[in-house]
Formats: sequence, structure tokens, C-alpha cells
Amino acid sequence: MRDAFGSTFMFKLIIIFLVFYVSFMTIAVSYAKVFRIKNEVINILEQYQFDSNNLSEWNNIVNGKVDPYLSSFGYKYTNNAAISKICNDKHGRLSDNGVCIVRNDLGRSGRSVYYNVIVYLVISFPIFSQDFVIPITGETTTINFPQV
Repeated sequence: MRDAFGSTFMFKLIIIFLVFYVSFMTIAVSYAKVFRIKNEVINILEQYQFDSNNLSEWNNIVNGKVDPYLSSFGYKYTNNAAISKICNDKHGRLSDNGVCIVRNDLGRSGRSVYYNVIVYLVISFPIFSQDFVIPITGETTTINFPQV
């Protein structure tokens, strides 16, 4: 009887270890995926010299380039209240697929800017009805617009 109890305990210990290992690896892979998405969004903004004050340019670049990339890459955006709150607190604009873009002016003219890009990693625990939102941030290089 003692041997049966020992092997049951060992089996439970192995199962718990596997659950923690798989959970850790899932979070690590998801983090790497979101980090890659953030870098590509920054590349798109730098490539097209994005001006977020121009609404038609916002529609062309963000809705035309960034959102299709996010859809093709499989970035899952859930309409989470925490994501909207974080973006609004930073005075940014949220794209349709959940990327927050915050404009930062350099100087008084507003012709030199850089952007903070915030992509969110949402870890859900449906058993507990709990979501954890981890913002992943990055910055573009300085973008200079010509004087008008």
C-alpha cells in the first residue's frame, strides 16, 4: 500500500510540473509574438513617415497597413476595458486591432515627432474569469516633417 501512495504522489507532482512548464512556455511564445508585432508596427510607422494628426493619413497607414498586418499575423485583440483605459491615460489613439499609438512632439513647431507604440499581451484565465494585460512598448525614431 505504501508503494501505491508514493507513486500517486509522484504522478501528481509530475502533472503539476508539466502544467507550470506548459503555461510558462505558452506565455513566453506569446510574449515573443507580441514583441515581434510591436517591432513591425514601428517599422511601418517609420517607413511611411506617419503623421497621426492627419485623419486621412491615419486611415491610410493604420487601417491600410498596420491592421491588415495584425490580422494576417494572428494578433488576437479582445475589446478589453483595461486596454482602452491604458491607451486613454497615455493620450493615445487605439487602432481597430488594439495597437495604441501615442504621439510625442519634439519642440514647439510640432514638425518633429516620435511615437510610442503599445501592443498588449492579454493572458486569460477563463476558469477564474480573469484577464491580465501586459503592455509591450517601443518608440520610433524621430520623424521630421517638412515645413509647410
